[in-house]
Amino acid sequence: MDATRIPGENQARRLHRSRGAVCGTTCHPRHAARHPRPSRRTRYEIQSAVRRRILDLAPAARAKLNGKLEDWHELDFSEFRAEIKRAFHVDMPVRERADWEAYLAENRAKVVALGSDIAAAEREIDAIVYGLFDLTPPEIALLEASLEGQY
Repeated sequence: MDATRIPGENQARRLHRSRGAVCGTTCHPRHAARHPRPSRRTRYEIQSAVRRRILDLAPAARAKLNGKLEDWHELDFSEFRAEIKRAFHVDMPVRERADWEAYLAENRAKVVALGSDIAAAEREIDAIVYGLFDLTPPEIALLEASLEGQY
């Protein structure tokens, strides 16, 4: 083995290429299918846009979201309405409720789907890294147990 060659270097290069760093925009269609979608950025943009729209319901003196409204995608519509009332001391106008319910449901579905995509990509990366370090199943279990709840 070449002294300058690092074990697992080919896997690392494949991982690097699969993230679009080497091949740019022109690559083989089978390889292009492995390029990740900008899931984190898209999820963040959706969450931020909804948060800004939620602030439209707030009186000027209370234009700040609490923790539950920051995590609006974890609330069903009745919980969301109750939290709006609690945080802003106003109720959502009746004529806007159906629009808000549809808007939140649509964006919640997008956020959940993107979260699933992100989790799948992270599992794939973890598996590649475990392979690069030649970790055994007991070592992987120990590592994952030590990291549980941190992210």
